[in-house]
Amino acid sequence: RVIVEPEGASYDLTHDKLSEVAYASLSPVRRRVLQGRVAQALERIHEDGLEEVSAQIAAHYERAGETREAVPHYLRAAQVARQVYANEEAMRHYRRVLQLLEESSHSREARLQALLGLGSVLHIIGQFAQAESYLRQAVDLGHEMELDATEMARLYYWLGETCFWQSRPEDALVLGQEGLSRLGADQASVTAAVL
Repeated sequence: RVIVEPEGASYDLTHDKLSEVAYASLSPVRRRVLQGRVAQALERIHEDGLEEVSAQIAAHYERAGETREAVPHYLRAAQVARQVYANEEAMRHYRRVLQLLEESSHSREARLQALLGLGSVLHIIGQFAQAESYLRQAVDLGHEMELDATEMARLYYWLGETCFWQSRPEDALVLGQEGLSRLGADQASVTAAVL
C-alpha cells in the first residue's frame, strides 16, 4: 500500500521489511490465528484449483499449528509435483508429511500415502536402497491396516521392482509371489498380470 502525504512525499508500505516488522510485533498466538485464516482464505479463493496453491496452504496451516489440515495439502502438493516430474519438490513434501505425522498421531492412510509416494519417487530417480526402506515401511503399515488384496499387491509390486533394479531378482520374485498369494482367487486381474 502506498501512502501519499499532502506535501508530495510517499511511503510504500508493501515492502517486505515492513511486513516482517509488522508480523514480528504480533504475539505468537495471534500469528497462528492469522496463519490459519490465511490458509482458509486461500482454500476459499482457490476452491476450484487447490492444486496450484496446496503447498502454500499446507505451510500456512502448519504455521498455525493445524497439522491435521496441513497434511492433505502437502500430499496434494507432492502429487502435483510428481505429475510435472519435480521429484525433489515431491520428495520434500512427502518427507514433511512423514515428519508431521511422526510428531502426532494422525491418519495411517496419510502416512501410507507418503511412504508409498516417497518410495516410488526414489525408485524413479534411481535411489533404490532408500526407496526400498520406505516401501518396506509401507508394506508393514499396509499389513497393520489390513489393506485389501489389490492395494497390498500394489505395494508388493513397487517393492519387488525396487529389489529387481538392485540386481536382486530372487527377492523380486518372492515379493511378486507374496503379492499374488494376497490376491487369492483374483489371479486373472490386471494387478495379477503386473505382478
